Amino acid sequence: TSADAFTRSPKIGFSSNLVLYPASTTSSPSKSSTHRTKPSRLETTKMSEESHASATTIKRGVVNTALGSIFYLICDGRTNTDGDDGSSHPLLCFHMSPRSSDEYLEVLPLLAENDGRNNGRVVIALDAPGYGASENPTRSCTIDDVSDAFLEVANELLGPDAPFAVAGSLMGNFHCVSLASRYPDRIRGGIITNPWYSLAAAASAETKKAAAQDSSPGNSAIEDSYVLREDGSHLIELHDKRKWWLDPELNLRVVHSEMGYLINRRVRYAKGISIESADGYDFEAAVRTLRRTSFLCIKGQACAELFDKFGLDGTQRFEKACQLFRKNDEGKGVDGAESFREDTLTGEKSTLNLVNQMPDEFAALCNNFLSECI
Repeated sequence: TSADAFTRSPKIGFSSNLVLYPASTTSSPSKSSTHRTKPSRLETTKMSEESHASATTIKRGVVNTALGSIFYLICDGRTNTDGDDGSSHPLLCFHMSPRSSDEYLEVLPLLAENDGRNNGRVVIALDAPGYGASENPTRSCTIDDVSDAFLEVANELLGPDAPFAVAGSLMGNFHCVSLASRYPDRIRGGIITNPWYSLAAAASAETKKAAAQDSSPGNSAIEDSYVLREDGSHLIELHDKRKWWLDPELNLRVVHSEMGYLINRRVRYAKGISIESADGYDFEAAVRTLRRTSFLCIKGQACAELFDKFGLDGTQRFEKACQLFRKNDEGKGVDGAESFREDTLTGEKSTLNLVNQMPDEFAALCNNFLSECI
């Protein structure tokens, strides 16, 4: 494994916590096949000049954090890496549950590329602890804890003071507002997609702390609701639950993500380790504390209608989330930019998986927002 398999950017830092995978790797290598690399900035810049990779190249790696190792995909679309080159702020992307960074596979190059208004950007999609190729968390944790682990990744890859934008989908939206509400000097803007949230999630900090202590390692195992059956019908159910709106290829990828999540969950539940769910995160309180951070809300019409059918009040909940941002809108974002926008994608593919199913439309909305509002 060589450092130039990771990046050509002189602005993306390396550290002893960083493990690099070559771009050609199709699965995470074993521990015996990886090594750690720490080139100087001068060496990284030299590699940049000697090797000009395609902007559409997606590379991968792992950063060790307080919650365990976190896997990421990275796409560097910048065509120039010299000094103040007009590049947009980097963008970190957070997936829904129970997906992984695969949710952003199609859009990473589209979000990273130079679209004529800037020099391109660095885009990073992360696997949350317990999802995808990331390790299970080492202890019970909240949405804020996981968000802080993502910030550790940003610090390693971008630098400890580097500003960046964030994008999320469903559960990933919580990480966006968690970071933006607590680190306003770092987060330049946010994009939330299908903003469903629980209205009954206003738990106090003391309650959350007690819950985390009760489910810390060493205490009683947590019962898992996912039941394994000898006839394998539990696997068929994973396929059937989304086959109505996903083609077989994408459904296979989604099922793969969910199987990985369920396997990890069985392991951590046996140790009494839990991760705060959407029902426990106080989305409203976090949004109310946002100050001067521009946000875009993308709503999928088919997703809202599907949630309505499930009794989850998707249409009303999406609208209520947007109302929270409007009420909190001071009229201006960072540097006087527009602080809140909302758009709706329509059609049969505007589902909860719209990031995968409508990559061009999704990327166009994101790129317009990122270019004009932050």
